[in-house]
Amino acid sequence: MKIKLKDIAEALNLSQTTVSRALRSHPAISEETRAAVFAQAEKQGYQVSYTHKGRKLHSKKASLNLLALVSGSASSDSDLQNVSGLTHETLKGISDVVNHFDARLIIDFVNPGCLSQMELKEKCAAFDGIIFIHRFEEAQVRAVSLKKPCVSADYTYLSAKADVVSGGDIDQFIFLIRHLGKLGHTRIGYLDFPGGYHPRGVRGYLGFRAGLMEAGLEDNPAFHLLNGNFPDEEAKLAKAVELTEKRLVDVWVCGNDYAAMDLLEQFSRHGISVPDDISVTGFGGIHFPGTNLKLCSFRTPFEQIGQEAAKFLFDRIRFPGIPTRHAFIDCVFTEGNSVKCLK
Repeated sequence: MKIKLKDIAEALNLSQTTVSRALRSHPAISEETRAAVFAQAEKQGYQVSYTHKGRKLHSKKASLNLLALVSGSASSDSDLQNVSGLTHETLKGISDVVNHFDARLIIDFVNPGCLSQMELKEKCAAFDGIIFIHRFEEAQVRAVSLKKPCVSADYTYLSAKADVVSGGDIDQFIFLIRHLGKLGHTRIGYLDFPGGYHPRGVRGYLGFRAGLMEAGLEDNPAFHLLNGNFPDEEAKLAKAVELTEKRLVDVWVCGNDYAAMDLLEQFSRHGISVPDDISVTGFGGIHFPGTNLKLCSFRTPFEQIGQEAAKFLFDRIRFPGIPTRHAFIDCVFTEGNSVKCLK
């Protein structure tokens, strides 16, 4: 049975308008209500729709044909339902904007590692503009951007002629360090992204270091657990546990929410309580069911990133000679209950 907004509204005793606005991150909706709506939506299996049936979006007479290229795999409807919620949010934002223009949007999931530059350029040849979602090889994006108007959602490609719309990770990490300092935290550790090098991990770490410098807090490299310094994730997490048990660190700032959840799992195994024994922060605003702990984190507004990416693409199609632009969308701070006040 297909879940509708009405079902979520009835379960939470809210109006359908409130539920709709919460799913769209409307500023008039409180963070608590938004979190409750998203949790209920996930519980009931609701998927945010981005395949509008609007006449303009799928019009055969559309004046512009746009392609959203997603780095990932979704060869069937069932695969599409299992695609990351972040992807759904980004596509929803793109579709909302495209639906207001005389344009047609095609969504294509590809594996960049199995696609040559020539194949990618051929795939894009019939379209007036391209939006890249998630990580592609820089050479691939550059090759397409020299032929077609392009925008990247959330990733920067320095050598490509592509506009970029992303979350303001660096500034948000600076804000986070300032917030922790006000709570009395002075010995702050950093836990890198899980799974190796990641561009957003680099941006977060730069923000972390800049935040320490701005706040005048101790910047001890021994507390910076970066992927390149450890043979695997297990060794990196073991070091975090060791430093925590020795009470050398007040709080762990994690590169993203997945790193934070991995750390929380390790702490649980070693009898370390959060936030009583140690504080932990994340980044991304991802909801993890089955836990009462709410991470101090930032929610990356992927729907708004998608909206701005679509607007940028229309601008680049109309004015192809304008310089490339990079827009930062503010992430939404969520204080949660994973950080202890030490003052």
